[in-house]
Amino acid sequence: MRALKIIVVIVLILAVAAAFLHLRGAGDAGAADTVKPFRKDIVEAVYATGEVEPTSWLQVAPQLTARYAEVLVDDNDVVTKGQMLAKADDGAERAKLQEYESRLAQMKNEFDRNKGLLDKGYISKKAFDDTVGNYDEVQSRIDNQKLIIERMSLVSPIDGVILRRDIEPGEVKSPAQTVFWLGETKNLRITADVDEEDILKVKRGQIALLKADAIAGQVLEGTIADITPKGDPVNKNFRVRIALPADTTLLIGMTVEVNVVTDKSENALVVPAEAVNDNAVWIAGAKPVKTPVKTGKSDGRVIEILSGLTENDTILARAPEVKK
Repeated sequence: MRALKIIVVIVLILAVAAAFLHLRGAGDAGAADTVKPFRKDIVEAVYATGEVEPTSWLQVAPQLTARYAEVLVDDNDVVTKGQMLAKADDGAERAKLQEYESRLAQMKNEFDRNKGLLDKGYISKKAFDDTVGNYDEVQSRIDNQKLIIERMSLVSPIDGVILRRDIEPGEVKSPAQTVFWLGETKNLRITADVDEEDILKVKRGQIALLKADAIAGQVLEGTIADITPKGDPVNKNFRVRIALPADTTLLIGMTVEVNVVTDKSENALVVPAEAVNDNAVWIAGAKPVKTPVKTGKSDGRVIEILSGLTENDTILARAPEVKK
């Protein structure tokens, strides 16, 4: 009786094992996913990053180190060429100018008196020339002092809009510091850096697809307007200008992802990029069959099939590795 129980247990174990192996085999047979070629517009693009900026703009920095007593404009203010933007604390320099001007007034009297004496022969030409030299020296100091005062304060070099102000009353600024950005809030563009390996694919007039974190879910468009003829040998890239439409929602200073459309195939026959290996795909079946194909464009996710497949074929979604 005990032997019979042992036999029954062994039979049950073998049955469970057989069932497990059957299920495992069935799972392996279906493990390789398949897909059919499908139609899709496919775009080849060159990736870059850039920044939104005005077409016409400039930075304003002090010509001399100075403390600024008054800041006369703010962000978004419209200014005209020559308008005072920030007034320097130039009291000490003006006091020095007043001293020179007072000295010159005294020397003017001496100049006129000596000129009369020279005409009458009471003094020598050399003595009069010394008077003229002293007079000219003080006049030169006055001119230089006026230039210093003029350069201490900040004036607008163009008609435009204050895009950004980086100065507060009482701050000391040096020539290395930009304190105003001036330009236009319209006629914007993107300046982007394109890798030197890709620059030959980029041409004027091509469409650029744009994405910005601040405008999630939207793809905007621009147009390649200009390409710098000289690249940067250090960073190994070229500067590209992208024109934006007048109604763009992008703002000055935004960072933008750029995809320059260099080629496009409409309604192309495509398969997943992972399905192609060694210029071949594998037709699905009891034993997948390697089938050579001719490929075209790829966007990294799918790849165009020019010949070797039809929409009725079924292939492995991921090609097996090819042993070489």
